[in-house]
Amino acid sequence: MKKIFLCLLIMFLSFVIVRTNVNAYYATGHDDFSQIIFENEDDVLLINRSSEEIKEAYDSLKKGKLIGWRTQYLNINSKASYIGNIIFTRSNRTSSPFNMTYRLNTDSYVSKSIKINGSVSGKIANNSKKIELSLSPKFDVTYNKVITSSTEEEWKFELTILPQTKVTLLVTGDAYVTSGVSKYYFLGLCLKKGEWERV
Repeated sequence: MKKIFLCLLIMFLSFVIVRTNVNAYYATGHDDFSQIIFENEDDVLLINRSSEEIKEAYDSLKKGKLIGWRTQYLNINSKASYIGNIIFTRSNRTSSPFNMTYRLNTDSYVSKSIKINGSVSGKIANNSKKIELSLSPKFDVTYNKVITSSTEEEWKFELTILPQTKVTLLVTGDAYVTSGVSKYYFLGLCLKKGEWERV
Protein backbone atom coordinates (compact mmCIF):
# COMPACT_ATOMS: atom_id res chain seq x y z
CA MET A 1 0.00 0.00 0.00
CA LYS A 2 2.86 2.35 0.88
CA LYS A 3 4.52 1.64 -2.49
CA ILE A 4 1.34 2.54 -4.39
CA PHE A 5 0.95 5.75 -2.38
CA LEU A 6 4.62 6.64 -2.99
CA CYS A 7 4.27 6.01 -6.75
CA LEU A 8 1.14 8.17 -6.93
CA LEU A 9 2.89 10.96 -4.98
CA ILE A 10 5.91 10.87 -7.32
CA MET A 11 3.64 10.95 -10.39
CA PHE A 12 1.70 13.92 -8.99
CA LEU A 13 4.85 15.87 -8.12
CA SER A 14 6.42 15.18 -11.54
CA PHE A 15 3.21 16.38 -13.23
CA VAL A 16 3.22 19.60 -11.17
CA ILE A 17 6.91 20.25 -11.83
CA VAL A 18 6.58 19.62 -15.59
CA ARG A 19 3.49 21.88 -15.81
CA THR A 20 5.18 24.80 -14.03
CA ASN A 21 6.25 27.50 -16.48
CA VAL A 22 8.90 30.05 -15.56
CA ASN A 23 8.50 33.22 -17.61
CA ALA A 24 10.66 36.33 -17.60
CA TYR A 25 9.20 39.32 -15.79
CA TYR A 26 8.40 42.40 -17.85
CA ALA A 27 7.46 45.65 -16.10
CA THR A 28 4.71 46.31 -18.66
CA GLY A 29 3.59 42.70 -19.10
CA HIS A 30 4.74 42.89 -22.77
CA ASP A 31 8.21 41.76 -23.84
CA ASP A 32 8.42 44.36 -26.65
CA PHE A 33 7.88 47.37 -24.35
CA SER A 34 10.05 48.28 -21.37
CA GLN A 35 7.89 51.30 -20.49
CA ILE A 36 4.41 52.56 -21.47
CA ILE A 37 3.38 56.08 -20.39
CA PHE A 38 -0.29 57.05 -20.74
CA GLU A 39 -1.39 60.59 -21.63
CA ASN A 40 -4.31 60.30 -19.20
CA GLU A 41 -3.19 59.60 -15.62
CA ASP A 42 -6.32 57.53 -14.90
CA ASP A 43 -5.36 54.89 -17.51
CA VAL A 44 -3.41 51.92 -16.14
CA LEU A 45 -1.82 48.84 -17.68
CA LEU A 46 -3.44 45.49 -16.91
CA ILE A 47 -0.37 44.32 -14.96
CA ASN A 48 -0.72 47.34 -12.62
CA ARG A 49 -4.43 46.85 -11.88
CA SER A 50 -5.42 45.49 -8.50
CA SER A 51 -7.20 42.17 -8.07
CA GLU A 52 -10.23 44.12 -6.77
CA GLU A 53 -10.49 46.06 -10.07
CA ILE A 54 -10.29 42.83 -12.06
CA LYS A 55 -12.91 41.20 -9.83
CA GLU A 56 -15.27 44.20 -10.26
CA ALA A 57 -14.89 43.95 -14.05
CA TYR A 58 -15.75 40.22 -13.93
CA ASP A 59 -18.71 40.91 -11.61
CA SER A 60 -20.14 43.32 -14.20
CA LEU A 61 -20.37 40.33 -16.58
CA LYS A 62 -22.51 38.18 -14.25
CA LYS A 63 -25.53 38.43 -16.50
CA GLY A 64 -24.94 35.63 -18.98
CA LYS A 65 -25.45 35.39 -22.71
CA LEU A 66 -26.98 32.50 -24.63
CA ILE A 67 -23.93 31.92 -26.85
CA GLY A 68 -20.88 34.14 -27.34
CA TRP A 69 -18.46 36.50 -25.66
CA ARG A 70 -19.22 39.30 -23.21
CA THR A 71 -16.51 41.89 -22.56
CA GLN A 72 -15.94 44.61 -19.97
CA TYR A 73 -13.34 47.11 -21.21
CA LEU A 74 -10.81 48.64 -18.82
CA ASN A 75 -9.05 50.78 -21.48
CA ILE A 76 -10.37 51.60 -24.94
CA ASN A 77 -7.73 52.97 -27.35
CA SER A 78 -6.03 54.90 -24.55
CA LYS A 79 -3.25 57.00 -26.06
CA ALA A 80 0.25 56.38 -24.74
CA SER A 81 3.93 56.60 -25.64
CA TYR A 82 6.29 53.69 -25.27
CA ILE A 83 9.95 52.85 -24.90
CA GLY A 84 10.73 49.60 -26.63
CA ASN A 85 13.75 47.37 -27.06
CA ILE A 86 17.34 48.58 -26.84
CA ILE A 87 18.99 48.48 -30.29
CA PHE A 88 22.48 49.16 -28.98
CA THR A 89 24.32 50.77 -26.10
CA ARG A 90 27.90 52.02 -25.99
CA SER A 91 29.91 53.72 -23.26
CA ASN A 92 33.20 55.66 -23.34
CA ARG A 93 35.24 55.25 -20.16
CA THR A 94 38.36 56.83 -21.63
CA SER A 95 39.56 60.45 -21.36
CA SER A 96 39.19 61.24 -25.08
CA PRO A 97 36.12 61.42 -27.38
CA PHE A 98 35.26 58.27 -29.31
CA ASN A 99 33.90 58.48 -32.89
CA MET A 100 31.82 55.64 -34.25
CA THR A 101 29.64 54.80 -37.25
CA TYR A 102 26.49 52.79 -36.65
CA ARG A 103 24.85 50.86 -39.46
CA LEU A 104 21.70 48.71 -39.19
CA ASN A 105 20.30 46.66 -42.08
CA THR A 106 16.87 45.08 -41.84
CA ASP A 107 15.50 42.81 -44.55
CA SER A 108 12.14 41.04 -44.74
CA TYR A 109 11.00 38.62 -47.43
CA VAL A 110 7.51 37.20 -48.00
CA SER A 111 6.63 34.47 -50.49
CA LYS A 112 3.20 32.98 -51.18
CA SER A 113 2.41 30.20 -53.64
CA ILE A 114 -1.03 29.11 -54.85
CA LYS A 115 -1.54 25.93 -56.93
CA ILE A 116 -4.88 24.58 -58.16
CA ASN A 117 -5.46 21.49 -60.28
CA GLY A 118 -8.76 20.53 -61.90
CA SER A 119 -10.71 19.59 -65.06
CA VAL A 120 -14.00 18.08 -66.19
CA SER A 121 -14.18 15.81 -69.22
CA GLY A 122 -17.34 14.78 -71.04
CA LYS A 123 -18.32 12.14 -73.58
CA ILE A 124 -21.35 12.02 -75.86
CA ALA A 125 -22.23 8.76 -77.64
CA ASN A 126 -24.88 8.64 -80.35
CA ASN A 127 -26.52 5.28 -80.92
CA SER A 128 -29.31 4.83 -83.37
CA LYS A 129 -31.98 4.84 -80.69
CA LYS A 130 -30.58 6.98 -77.84
CA ILE A 131 -27.96 9.60 -76.98
CA GLU A 132 -25.66 8.85 -74.05
CA LEU A 133 -23.97 11.62 -72.09
CA SER A 134 -21.30 10.87 -69.49
CA LEU A 135 -19.25 13.29 -67.40
CA SER A 136 -16.14 12.28 -65.53
CA PRO A 137 -14.42 14.78 -63.29
CA LYS A 138 -10.68 14.70 -63.66
CA PHE A 139 -8.33 17.22 -62.19
CA ASP A 140 -5.60 18.20 -64.65
CA VAL A 141 -5.57 21.99 -65.06
CA THR A 142 -2.69 23.65 -63.21
CA TYR A 143 -2.72 27.25 -62.01
CA ASN A 144 0.40 28.36 -60.20
CA LYS A 145 0.90 31.87 -58.84
CA VAL A 146 3.87 32.93 -56.74
CA ILE A 147 3.79 36.28 -54.95
CA THR A 148 7.06 37.57 -53.54
CA SER A 149 7.85 40.82 -51.83
CA SER A 150 11.04 42.02 -50.23
CA THR A 151 11.82 45.17 -48.25
CA GLU A 152 15.21 46.38 -47.13
CA GLU A 153 15.97 49.28 -44.83
CA GLU A 154 19.33 50.70 -43.82
CA TRP A 155 20.15 53.14 -41.05
CA LYS A 156 23.56 54.73 -40.95
CA PHE A 157 24.79 57.55 -38.76
CA GLU A 158 27.96 58.77 -37.14
CA LEU A 159 28.23 59.93 -33.56
CA THR A 160 30.81 61.07 -31.07
CA ILE A 161 30.70 59.66 -27.55
CA LEU A 162 32.24 62.08 -25.10
CA PRO A 163 34.52 60.83 -22.31
CA GLN A 164 32.81 59.18 -19.33
CA THR A 165 29.39 59.10 -21.08
CA LYS A 166 27.09 56.37 -22.37
CA VAL A 167 24.86 56.34 -25.47
CA THR A 168 21.80 54.09 -25.76
CA LEU A 169 19.64 53.77 -28.87
CA LEU A 170 16.04 52.76 -28.08
CA VAL A 171 12.92 52.13 -30.12
CA THR A 172 10.24 54.65 -29.08
CA GLY A 173 6.87 55.69 -30.44
CA ASP A 174 3.17 56.29 -29.86
CA ALA A 175 0.68 53.57 -29.05
CA TYR A 176 -2.97 52.89 -28.28
CA VAL A 177 -3.81 50.48 -25.47
CA THR A 178 -7.05 48.50 -25.18
CA SER A 179 -7.63 46.03 -22.36
CA GLY A 180 -10.47 44.24 -20.64
CA VAL A 181 -11.90 41.04 -19.25
CA SER A 182 -14.06 38.62 -21.21
CA LYS A 183 -16.28 35.62 -20.60
CA TYR A 184 -17.48 33.08 -23.16
CA TYR A 185 -20.99 31.70 -22.65
CA PHE A 186 -22.63 28.64 -24.15
CA LEU A 187 -26.31 28.12 -23.33
CA GLY A 188 -25.96 30.64 -20.51
CA LEU A 189 -23.02 28.84 -18.88
CA CYS A 190 -19.58 30.51 -18.63
CA LEU A 191 -17.07 28.14 -20.24
CA LYS A 192 -14.03 30.45 -20.58
CA LYS A 193 -12.85 33.70 -19.07
CA GLY A 194 -9.70 35.78 -19.06
CA GLU A 195 -8.02 39.17 -19.01
CA TRP A 196 -6.41 40.56 -22.19
CA GLU A 197 -4.53 43.63 -23.37
CA ARG A 198 -3.59 44.87 -26.84
CA VAL A 199 -0.92 47.54 -27.50
